[in-house]
Amino acid sequence: MHTGRLRRNMRTFEARHTAVHSTELRSGEGMQIPVKYPFTGGAGDVVDLKFGSSDEYDQHGKLLPGSHIRLVDLRTAQKNAAGASIYEGQLIDPSVVFLAIDPAQVDWEKDIGYKGIRAGEEVVLGRNTHPARFPHMQETTSRKHVTVRYDQQEGILAFEDHSLNGTVITSGQLPPLSVRRDAPKPEEYLTGAPEKNDVRTLDERSRILDAAYVAQKAAEWKSDYRQPRLTHDLLATQGLDPIVGIGVGEREFMFSGLLDTSDGRTHALCYADDGDGRIVPHMYYKSKSDGGWRMSPYLYEDGVYSKGDIPLRDQQGQHVEYGQYTQATKPDESIAALLEEMERLKVEASAPRDVKNSFRSLLVKSAYERSGIDEVYSADLSVECIGGHGLYAYMSGKGFKYQPEVSRGMIEAMRLPDGFTPDFTAQPRRSYQTEHTILGKTRVEVYLVPYKGKDIEWHVATDESTGTVWLERLAVKGGGVTKYGTRRDLILAGALNAKPVDYRSQTPQMVEGEDYDAIAGGTYVSVKKTLDRMPWVRDYRRARLGS
Repeated sequence: MHTGRLRRNMRTFEARHTAVHSTELRSGEGMQIPVKYPFTGGAGDVVDLKFGSSDEYDQHGKLLPGSHIRLVDLRTAQKNAAGASIYEGQLIDPSVVFLAIDPAQVDWEKDIGYKGIRAGEEVVLGRNTHPARFPHMQETTSRKHVTVRYDQQEGILAFEDHSLNGTVITSGQLPPLSVRRDAPKPEEYLTGAPEKNDVRTLDERSRILDAAYVAQKAAEWKSDYRQPRLTHDLLATQGLDPIVGIGVGEREFMFSGLLDTSDGRTHALCYADDGDGRIVPHMYYKSKSDGGWRMSPYLYEDGVYSKGDIPLRDQQGQHVEYGQYTQATKPDESIAALLEEMERLKVEASAPRDVKNSFRSLLVKSAYERSGIDEVYSADLSVECIGGHGLYAYMSGKGFKYQPEVSRGMIEAMRLPDGFTPDFTAQPRRSYQTEHTILGKTRVEVYLVPYKGKDIEWHVATDESTGTVWLERLAVKGGGVTKYGTRRDLILAGALNAKPVDYRSQTPQMVEGEDYDAIAGGTYVSVKKTLDRMPWVRDYRRARLGS
């Protein structure tokens, strides 16, 4: 995360620009500042603009709004899953190269005090040019004061003054500007502290693929006769071509924009190499009961989503109890973060309505079979089953295994292997926000547990609306990914893998009001009451939620 101290590496400027340089422009005058070499080590400030004779400080020494605009270079700022820059804990549109900030009136929540500058775009700053962005400007600032433009090809920032009072442009090793007293404290950005605004970023294995590269690969696949017929058919369908890509380790996954289909779900079509040079399409969809993104290779003829040829077998070849597909079909966390960011930014497919309505019908199993694609999902998985008392008394999609009073007692007395449960009195390693499809805004805290030579991540989720606590993800840190973008190393642990919401039809031997509560609509139920019986949930509530 951003540390709160702007790192100023002066390689951004030519070697002679090692000191502060100030130039005053008058109406009609212009200047150029070379910024060919991006800052290293994060975002950095480039230029400070002072609008003519404006007063800079009030009688208490507080910086006045509309007296200074500071430009910040975002070219090497930290990026999130969708390529958006992270500055002061805020997400900035990926297309923004420089950020014009008035430190005396910036308010990220109200969306004021800053303006993005894109390559080749002319941005005019002044009293009346962007009143929604800069509502407080000095009277001595002209209505149209100065134009700023970044020329990417030449590597320069160009300025042209239009004012009566002139513009003082300062570049070099800029001193910090005094900021408002209610601004965030620097220690909020210290490395190791919980991420401000819970911004979830890519891990060290992952990278966002350049959009031009994604378009190039799609063009190559369209002209490659060796690719499956299904792939050609989908690429030829308007709006289903890939526009966003992510690399995870040595694998690459390229996604169409999002499609809201007639069944009420949000989908994205994924294209990925199956390891033999064939680009195989499969889909990701936003689950309702699990609440997050999941992968499905195809749909059956009756419209049911394939869950990857579950049931699974573990490393010893033993049958794994059905009901664990929730964890098995979760994407790698970086891919999940990418899809969540596409949701936030509303990166939608350009497909017409008839294509969106028929999208699911394009990916039925028969289409795969006609293309000669043999889907054996479980063949690429390494499954480790965690044993312990009470773990299999309840499972998502199967309800209670025994009579209600027996299963309840087993869940309440649940025992996990020694050393497998995190110390919830300690601070989590990191946290992030996500959006459960039914429960809404959810906070996730991540704990790390060394277990049998592996680092196991517990992603403990709590939704804001009902306070339900569940284990959103149980994963091996740094584990590999399959050709579908899901995790290769699965940790399956019965009730620990339970979803917070289940289908009413899949809760046998459970009693409404005692073990679950109905959710409006009748299809789904909340299993909060069953989850709250688990000792680890009770421990987490006491340590982290005070309940």
